[in-house]
Parts: sequence; structure tokens; C-alpha cells
Amino acid sequence: MLTITLVKSQIGAIPKHKLTLRALGLNKLNSSVTQKDNAAIRGMIKQISHLLRVEETAGAAGAAKSAKPAPKKASGKAEAKEA
Repeated sequence: MLTITLVKSQIGAIPKHKLTLRALGLNKLNSSVTQKDNAAIRGMIKQISHLLRVEETAGAAGAAKSAKPAPKKASGKAEAKEA
């Protein structure tokens, strides 16, 4: 996941760059969005990199995997029946 922050004003930017900012979900100065890390988003970032600050984040998917509970162990009775 990528956290993208608009750090420079879009005033004076060419219209194509303004549309790219809107497509990324950035409207106001210092606003941030979290986007998936894929080729399309990376292309948009490269086009307007002079206006942005980009940081890589673990994202919700990574946090969900690490919060997975450990598997339950079998009770002593079940082990005794198997033996």
C-alpha cells in the first residue's frame, strides 16, 4: 500500500496533472490517500511526482495476517483416544 500526500499546490499545474490528482483522490493541500501499489498508480505518481510525497505502508492486509490467531491444540482426551 502507498500513502500519497499532496505537498505542493495544484495552482498553475497543467490540466492533465490536475485531473491525475483528482483521479488519485487528492483535492486539498496536505491531504493524504492510501492506494494499492500497482503499475497504474505508480504511473500516475511518476507523472506528478513534483507535487507529491509518497510513503510505503504495510496496509490493512498485512496487519490482518499478523493478527491471525494461533491454531488450537487438541485436548488431552483426543490424544489419548488416538494412542
